[in-house]
Amino acid sequence: MKLKKIASLMLAGVMAVSMLAGCSNGNDDGGSNGGNTIVTPSTSSIVTALNNGQDADNKVKVTFSNDATLNSALKKAVEYAGDHVGDNTTGSILDYTIDLMGMVPDQALAAKDWLDILLKNGQKRTVIGIVSASSTAYWTENDFVNAVARDMNEAIAGFDADNKNAGSDDNVGHKYFTFSYTGTASMVTSKQESGSTRYYIVWTITQTASEQTVKA
Repeated sequence: MKLKKIASLMLAGVMAVSMLAGCSNGNDDGGSNGGNTIVTPSTSSIVTALNNGQDADNKVKVTFSNDATLNSALKKAVEYAGDHVGDNTTGSILDYTIDLMGMVPDQALAAKDWLDILLKNGQKRTVIGIVSASSTAYWTENDFVNAVARDMNEAIAGFDADNKNAGSDDNVGHKYFTFSYTGTASMVTSKQESGSTRYYIVWTITQTASEQTVKA
């Protein structure tokens, strides 16, 4: 299993381009579902798992919510990929989802060592990723959901709360930024011709920068 890969790619609040393009964090069995794809929105609450799975001592909290647009886009993307042999990969499904949502995701979240000149007050940056695995790798669907929540928590633990120490000085009047985070998440399942089930979770995280001034 490669679920730990999501944490290493997301640490420090910087998401690599390769992940945004759709790295699979599970054993990708290729799906090989041609035609008659049965895709079902999951009954497991990935949103609840991601929210409840965050440690209280994390510097920041990412509040995840359900999003109808994301739910619809992911379902359509998995259906389309399953009906087009060769396209049923996590990378393709993420690309289809992004296209259906009309998104232009950022390559990375702002980090605390970014120079102020790269940030603006109220600036939002949104990254997106996908996690997928087969039912043959987990006892239950809930086990997979909980594994994803644990890895997301490890990643969030490395997110930046501010960039107060960015630049060369920390004097009174120095401008810096604090960061707040929100997210969305959706999950669907797809029945495979082999008889197994494939799980797909797509998440987004939006970071908002707020300009602050060091006070005496």
